[in-house]
Amino acid sequence: MDLQKEERYYQPNQLHKVFAISSVLFLAALVVMFGDDYIRDWKGYQREFRRLEIEKTRAQLEQISVDQSLREALEARQRAAQDSLAQRRQRMDELESLLATAEGDLLGANMNYFGTQAKLGAVRYQLELARSQGENSRAEQEAFDKLTALTQTYKEKAEHWQMEAERYQDELSDLRLGVKATEDELTTLLHDVRILERNLSMIDPEKMSRANRVARVVRDLPVLDFLAPSIKIKQIVVKDIRDNVNFAHVPKVDRCTSCHLSIDKRGFEDAEQPFTTHPNLELYLTSSSPHPVDEFGCTSCHNGRGRGTSFSSAGHMPADKQQAEAWQAAYGWEELHYWDQKMYPARYSEAGCLKCHAGEPTIKGADKATLGLTLIEKAACFGCHQLERYADWKRRGPNLANIADKLDRDFAFKWIRNPRSFRHNAWMPTFFGQTNSSDPKSVRRTTTEIHAIVNYLFSNSTPATFTASVRAGNAARGEQLVASLGCLGCHVVEPDPVVVETTLDRMYQRQGPNLIGLGTKVSARWLVNWLKDPTFYNPHSRMPDLRLSDREAADIATYLRSMRNPGFERMEVPSLNGEELSGIAFSWLSKQNTEEVARKQVAAMSLDERLNFVGRRSILHYGCFSCHNIPGFEDAKPIGTPLTFEGSKPVHNLDFGSVHEIPHTNYSWFEAKLANPRLFDRDKVKPYDEKLRMPNFYFTPTEVEALVTALMGLVDVDIGVSKLADQDVAARMIQKGRMIIKNYNCQGCHIIDGQGGQIASSIGDPALSPPNLNTEGAKVKPGWLFEFLNRPSTIRPNLTVRMPTFNLTDEQWNDVIDSFQYADGAPQTFADDLTISTRSDNYRAGEFMASKEIGDCGKCHLMAGQEPTAARGDWAPDLALTKHRLRPAWVVRWLRDPQAIVAGTRMPQPYLLTKEDVSFDGAEEFFPRALIRMAGDDEALLAALRDYVYTIGD
Repeated sequence: MDLQKEERYYQPNQLHKVFAISSVLFLAALVVMFGDDYIRDWKGYQREFRRLEIEKTRAQLEQISVDQSLREALEARQRAAQDSLAQRRQRMDELESLLATAEGDLLGANMNYFGTQAKLGAVRYQLELARSQGENSRAEQEAFDKLTALTQTYKEKAEHWQMEAERYQDELSDLRLGVKATEDELTTLLHDVRILERNLSMIDPEKMSRANRVARVVRDLPVLDFLAPSIKIKQIVVKDIRDNVNFAHVPKVDRCTSCHLSIDKRGFEDAEQPFTTHPNLELYLTSSSPHPVDEFGCTSCHNGRGRGTSFSSAGHMPADKQQAEAWQAAYGWEELHYWDQKMYPARYSEAGCLKCHAGEPTIKGADKATLGLTLIEKAACFGCHQLERYADWKRRGPNLANIADKLDRDFAFKWIRNPRSFRHNAWMPTFFGQTNSSDPKSVRRTTTEIHAIVNYLFSNSTPATFTASVRAGNAARGEQLVASLGCLGCHVVEPDPVVVETTLDRMYQRQGPNLIGLGTKVSARWLVNWLKDPTFYNPHSRMPDLRLSDREAADIATYLRSMRNPGFERMEVPSLNGEELSGIAFSWLSKQNTEEVARKQVAAMSLDERLNFVGRRSILHYGCFSCHNIPGFEDAKPIGTPLTFEGSKPVHNLDFGSVHEIPHTNYSWFEAKLANPRLFDRDKVKPYDEKLRMPNFYFTPTEVEALVTALMGLVDVDIGVSKLADQDVAARMIQKGRMIIKNYNCQGCHIIDGQGGQIASSIGDPALSPPNLNTEGAKVKPGWLFEFLNRPSTIRPNLTVRMPTFNLTDEQWNDVIDSFQYADGAPQTFADDLTISTRSDNYRAGEFMASKEIGDCGKCHLMAGQEPTAARGDWAPDLALTKHRLRPAWVVRWLRDPQAIVAGTRMPQPYLLTKEDVSFDGAEEFFPRALIRMAGDDEALLAALRDYVYTIGD
């Protein structure tokens, strides 16, 4: 046995080969790993953006027009001034030395001066003390005189060196002045050029030094790019908004700007994505906007996974299947399945606004989201669905407690079966004849249910209290009154469908129903009493009281009842199927009892009892009480799914059933549900009472998109108080009143916050429309406004439109007044009355300015009841009301520039006399002396005119 040989279980040479191969493979894997990590889409975007930015900056430089000859002249002057300054360098050095010496001597003199002053104060005290005690003060006096003289000496030295230092400084400044003046002119001429050149030097390799070019390349190399790369992840941490990550609430982190590099930069509006500028920089992202990107990031509004740095991992979501296919081909996109807050498609981006602005009735810059909320309110979705925002809102539908005094049974049946068979744009939704209830068996059942509902309503109807009697009216006069009094601020008269897009402006005109067909619908007695006092039928009605006379109410009722719907009248009401009625009653009773007991209970009921039982269960089943006040259902609970956080509901909690043609996204489900509420019952086998029962509002595609936007914004998110829009006192007060204004549709008649005033289209002349309420809070006295809102009085006698009386509490009116005041930054409740003496200069000057010779205010304005000389259509408010209505400061503001407050107003800016106007012989005989003194001082003249107006009617 060879002891030199070591026993082994492997061959070293073979093992070396394995180690070598595995090392090479490991190195290759490492290289691939680093390469994969290094080659990222966002890096390519940053390189592409740098190239784009360089091209754009170069193009901007070429486009800037600079007078070349002027530039050359200024540069020549600058060189000459610098040469001259260099030649005088010796004198400058000498001056700088002298200045330094003078400043040192000045410092020493000041220290000596302040020191002797302090000693002088002590000696003065000793001298005064000796004198007060009757002692010999000769020594103190000598010390005082000596220090006084020394102080004066130091003071003179300090003043001398101060003057010397200033003289040297002035001479130095004069020497440098030529260079500085030329540099300032060049800076002004080349301001934009130099900014662009500086920007270009930071990004363009051709403008960089060689060392900087090399350093940038090295910093961006693989492995080394962790040091200080020029191409890097751009990250924003939003501290007050938190993401729920595995049940831990962590600050939101956004890396969106790693690719969207110019999202907050102007000039890239036409660039392709991801380099496009945000479309609304005034409102978003810039430091001067209300939503700076450093404070709000991107996913706070748009959703998505902010930490993602690839197209898919960021949570982008396509608008439809076509876009999804295009993204898959272009970016390899795939849905981010396990991230609930995926990015909103572009058309739903305004949903993000509701996170912070949930309490606002109108969201600035989010018209689609606002329209969605308005549609929710109009359709009364909160009646069936719990929505925290509308927890305190009243039922929106008509009161049905006195229905027998308003409608007949046949009308009620046909209306319930299909509201749109009577009115093409009815807001009452359709429950019956839908995709899951249009088969013969379902139609037979629903017909019977409608009979039962009608019987229950009419059996439980209590008599209304009628106070106004019916009298003959004139339909032509009634039509004119409807057009002129203000009815068309909330209602329309549209016999035929009008194909127009739904907008916020059009929603103002649809606060109330379309007035067609009322002759077919309501009794004359009910309509007259409703017009005289809507609260007689519904104490919570939003329909205001126009304070109509008996004749006016009769004329309007006659006109409205002249509009009939013959086709609807000819529709036949099917007869009641007693067997079906018993079957429905049995099906409900058998859910609570055995079938034998249920049959006995049905057999024991009379026909009327069966009808009322089935009617009550049908009302409960379909949720009619959610919108209507129905006796016996005062405390019934909503039947729909809570929607307070519907936008946060995971997609897997939405039942798509056998509907496979739509993408499995929450917004696609919402779209389909709103377009056809019963769609997801397709191919399902269910008992009738378990079928989907949401009614069909027949929303248009525009309305569906707005509603989905609002639903997507109803989310459960962790947002800090600092980001919420209505947290300060002013914001809360504004929004509280604005919600009342929206609820009662004040903007149907008035322009408020730049929106509304739709009644002007029916009146024809904006000057004869209700006033624009811009600056209303700064304009009127709150006490007067409170009185006016409760008891409206005539201000503009030329207007036919009438300010109605609303059924609001004092608290609600105060909320409205506070809203106007806080919106205008004028939350002042009380102020002293402005008292003007008719002997004052202001009164005399103002009186002459308002006279026929200059202003002729009496041409348009009533003056304490005295009628103007202009045509009645041009009349303006009685100026005697000014001191009671308006705040003095606002009157001056109005006179200064009426158009700035109400664009298009007929009120002209008053002519203000200049010095030239009163500089002629005999001016003292024509103008009051006070007016001559004020001429040329516009503010004084405006105040004088205001003071005169405040005395009218005294």
